[in-house]
This record gives sequence, structure tokens and C-alpha cells, in this order.
Amino acid sequence: MASWQQEDLNAPSMALPEEIELLLSADTDRVGTRKLWCAMRRCYATEADAIAAVRRNTGVRQPPDSHHP
Repeated sequence: MASWQQEDLNAPSMALPEEIELLLSADTDRVGTRKLWCAMRRCYATEADAIAAVRRNTGVRQPPDSHHP
């Protein structure tokens, strides 16, 4: 699994839409997840398209290092 790099920590973030919040567990790191959401949102023309992509791909819901074996 990847790890956060220094440049990742400086990445912009944005508030998570309710639809995304509902997909996350209570112990999910929201700081990292907001950074991932910001990057994901930039990849799609609309928020609805980005939300649909997150729903299809569970791997993008968790920031690196958020789950350890």
C-alpha cells in the first residue's frame, strides 16, 4: 500500500459531500479523505460523476496508511 509523501500532505482538500460521508466508517481519517476527494473531484466534470466513481471503486475511499493489517 502507498504511503503519504510530503507533497501529498500539502495537497488541497475540500468538504466531503453527504453521499461520500455515508460511505465511510466512523474511524476513517477525514483529513486524508478530504484530500483524496478534492483530487477525485478534479477528475470529473460534475460532483455527481465523481460520487458515482467513488461508489464504483471502494479503493479510493480510504487514504493511504488508513488501514493496516
